[in-house]
Amino acid sequence: MALVVDILDLLTHWGVLHWAEYGLGLVTQTLAVFAWWAAKRGPRAVVWSCPYCNVVQGDQLCVRVHIDRVHR
Repeated sequence: MALVVDILDLLTHWGVLHWAEYGLGLVTQTLAVFAWWAAKRGPRAVVWSCPYCNVVQGDQLCVRVHIDRVHR
């Protein structure tokens, strides 16, 4: 969408499209910051295969739950 607005801005030189391009950039950067913050606060991604079961977990929370439920 930003590419389309950029092309239209280059073809028409309308001020509205120029500000829309800034707005899209701001929204994109805000979403990127929120995604980074959510990923930072979430459980770490790991690949862990249980030596006693035939399972593979994808993050630290799954590993801890598996160990607590199955092996304790």
